[in-house]
Amino acid sequence: MHLYGGHFGGFHFIWWIVGIIFMAYLFFRLFNLNSFGYEDNSTHHILKDRFAKGEISKEEFENSKRILNI
Repeated sequence: MHLYGGHFGGFHFIWWIVGIIFMAYLFFRLFNLNSFGYEDNSTHHILKDRFAKGEISKEEFENSKRILNI
C-alpha cells in the first residue's frame, strides 16, 4: 500500500534534507573548515602566540608576517 504516491506523506523529502546536512557536516569536518567556509590560518595564530609569549620581538613578528604574506 502506498501513501501519497509512495512518498510517505512528504517524509521522503525530510530524509533528503537530513542526508544533505550530514554530508555538509562531514565535508567541513574532513577539510577542517570553520562555519564560514574559510580555512583557519594556523600559521598566523602560531606567530601571534609566540609574540604574546615573548618568544619573538615585534620586529621579528612583523618581518615574519611580511615574509609569510599574512
